[in-house]
Amino acid sequence: MPTSSWGSGSRGNYRYDPDEYHGPSLYYLSLPFAWASGARTAAALSETTLRLVPAVFGLGLILLLPLLRDGLGGAGTVWAAVFTAVSTAFVYYSRYFIHEVPLIFFAALLGAALWRYWQKPSWGWAALGAGAGVDARDEGDVRFSPGSAGRGGRREPVVRAGPAGGMG
Repeated sequence: MPTSSWGSGSRGNYRYDPDEYHGPSLYYLSLPFAWASGARTAAALSETTLRLVPAVFGLGLILLLPLLRDGLGGAGTVWAAVFTAVSTAFVYYSRYFIHEVPLIFFAALLGAALWRYWQKPSWGWAALGAGAGVDARDEGDVRFSPGSAGRGGRREPVVRAGPAGGMG
């Protein structure tokens, strides 16, 4: 974690680091944990404090699953929770101070809010979905638009074969 990014986030402003490709969400989400631990600088943070952020959002992901119960069914919801809890990827990434776990949480929250809205439209689900979508967009490498959804989410390849099979 870049010390300057956490430090600037704790003062209420954030300077984008183009080498990191992430917005300020993780740093702002870590502030309540830092304050609760008594840390006032990045150097005063403990590893445990930083690891709590993705762990809490990993747990939150499991707690979102009941919002999908009418679509998954009771047994499906339980199995989804069990498989998420023991998933190698979630166990691995939920141990690190990394942007991806909150991103997955907010993407799941967006999906759950859309599902609930589709089942019974209300401004509450629409607002929750919009908020989750805005936070998910904070991730610098999220590339999604309504146009890409219409194409099945496919994008043009970044690298194409050039003449004689070389990279071009």
